[in-house]
Amino acid sequence: MQVGTHAIQSESPTGRKVVLRALSKAELLRDYAALRLTALRDELGWAHSSPQTPDDVIDDYDSRALPYGVFDQGDLAGAIRLVWGDSIDMIPSASFIKRISTSQGTSAELSRAVVSPRYRRCGVFSALIAVCVHTARAAAISRVFVSIVDSRKGRELFSREGFRAIGEPFHYTDRTVAVSQPAILLSADFDSDNFNERTSLDRIAFLLETAALAIRRRHDVQPI
Repeated sequence: MQVGTHAIQSESPTGRKVVLRALSKAELLRDYAALRLTALRDELGWAHSSPQTPDDVIDDYDSRALPYGVFDQGDLAGAIRLVWGDSIDMIPSASFIKRISTSQGTSAELSRAVVSPRYRRCGVFSALIAVCVHTARAAAISRVFVSIVDSRKGRELFSREGFRAIGEPFHYTDRTVAVSQPAILLSADFDSDNFNERTSLDRIAFLLETAALAIRRRHDVQPI
């Protein structure tokens, strides 16, 4: 499977750079893991056995996932990973998917999405979702899954990328995370014959520019 490592950048007239790109292994282990630790342990309280270091929230899926991040001025604003496998058994939500779906063949899952509190409600999450969907479609993966905390807002956000709820709400838990609120499994089916890579990349660029404008309004120092 060929996966995307493209970078998309937006820059303001003041020189503020917002970039979306694949993360290096060092960035995964250092920056992305640190964001996970803060969110899962300190903010949400979803982590099993009180992890103490970023290494404690790295799992086996990270070794074969493609992580993406949005950077603002070099700081990681948010990140997500795309996990794929030749069968459902190779993606994180396999045990929940198999209860309600008979999907076979190569599938992918959006997983461990986290956005720093300073960058929430700026559109960073939407750009991260879109780039994962783009990568999966470019690789001709026909079905993509994601498990989220069940909410109207969450369902609406993912519906913009073609995701729909399957099954009923459940309580998600794995070796690292135990979500306290009910979760819902979403899936999207894609037809590779109708995929236009240029249109898809242009949409990601638009979402990143929208996020960048929101970030600038929130963080840029206005001249006196």
